[in-house]
Amino acid sequence: MDIRNILIIAHIVGTALGAGGATVSDYLFFKFTKDGKLDKDEYRILLTVSDIVWAGLLILLVSGFGFILLYLSGNSAVISAYNLHKIYAKATIVGILIANGFFMHRKVLPMLHHRESRSLITPKFIKKSPLMFTAGAISAVSWYSALILGGWRNMSASYVEILTVYFGIVLVAIIVSNSAGRIMITKLVQQKKRRQK
Repeated sequence: MDIRNILIIAHIVGTALGAGGATVSDYLFFKFTKDGKLDKDEYRILLTVSDIVWAGLLILLVSGFGFILLYLSGNSAVISAYNLHKIYAKATIVGILIANGFFMHRKVLPMLHHRESRSLITPKFIKKSPLMFTAGAISAVSWYSALILGGWRNMSASYVEILTVYFGIVLVAIIVSNSAGRIMITKLVQQKKRRQK
């Protein structure tokens, strides 16, 4: 087995872990918080899934760097399967994933940890919730974009074209995610008011 095949397998594993983990994380978050709070065990599960996503990102980063080196070294198999525009576009998206991941660990997870086992429906949390929904949308779109780019052989689109489509989808996802989040919060606020009566 040559280095290219090893990188392909590593890339697939990394993308599967990251995309799968991000999807599961978003699903579990909405499932766990439908009662308006996040208990200790639920928070720990989200942290564990987050670790899986980070592991996938690390594998994706290392294998992607390997592909770039093979491309620049003139490896004919890599050059015939990928164009430089796609490689750079994917590298940009991975960079966005890294930045978004750090943001989630520095801002979003502390928000959830601070309200652990207590009601999430507070004015302060509601005010900051768009940050959480936005970060989740960026994560989901970025992982699936990396997955699609990795599997799309002989793509002829330019770097600008790829990122234009990517950012367009990110924008739509942010709007949808925040809309769904507002609907969820509105329902939780109404439930809280009914319980207080």
